[in-house]
Amino acid sequence: MARPDDGGAAPPRYPELQAHYDAVYDRLAAGRRGRAAGPLLDVGSGDGAALAATVAGTGIGGVALDRRSREWRGPTGFARVTGEASRLPFAAGAFPSVLMQETWEWLSRPAAVAGELARVSRGRVVIVQSDWRTLWLDSGDPETAQEFTRLFAGPADPDATAPAALLAAAGMRVMEDGVDTIRGERLRPGTYAMELLRLLREFLVVQSAGVRARRFDDWRAELAERAARGAFGFSIERRVVVAEAG
Repeated sequence: MARPDDGGAAPPRYPELQAHYDAVYDRLAAGRRGRAAGPLLDVGSGDGAALAATVAGTGIGGVALDRRSREWRGPTGFARVTGEASRLPFAAGAFPSVLMQETWEWLSRPAAVAGELARVSRGRVVIVQSDWRTLWLDSGDPETAQEFTRLFAGPADPDATAPAALLAAAGMRVMEDGVDTIRGERLRPGTYAMELLRLLREFLVVQSAGVRARRFDDWRAELAERAARGAFGFSIERRVVVAEAG
């Protein structure tokens, strides 16, 4: 049996995201306080950083599931389980709340996963996924900014708009299908804007090799110069779907 993890290195706390994470927790808790909202099942936990930001200070515990074990930066009080989202190793109605963050875009069998989330929840399911096509960076070279974000987001994926419909098909009642907009005006270490630029460079320059490093770094330097004189901003939307057991 999995044991609650004591947690590892503290995850980053991006100030631009904290209000969003608080709102995600409020949706999960549905008016219940602290531990009464658990146990929570977090599907696709990764290293647990997003889960830690979501449940910080609440006292809630539960289970964190991912396909493989990673160095844990998540909250204490969560048992870590290795498993597949399309075949969750839990009984029907085992959890009062189920969460999936930044995982939907990677699913190969989204309908099966939606069915499993609905099966193991006796209360709420909350799915959160960034819409990378909405990423906007205030650049003096908007054509390059649009090119880079378009390459990063890739082609439109019809499955990205399907969580609500698939949860409804699985017998759940959809309470919300909307967006949280994340905004910021700072570009410095510890901000989400800096993390977004790191992700962009990692994919465009290192993984896909679609953009030369010098070109990306010159563009990033232009953004840093704008930020230094207070002329920088960014925004991105995160789709949030909330459903309840029928």
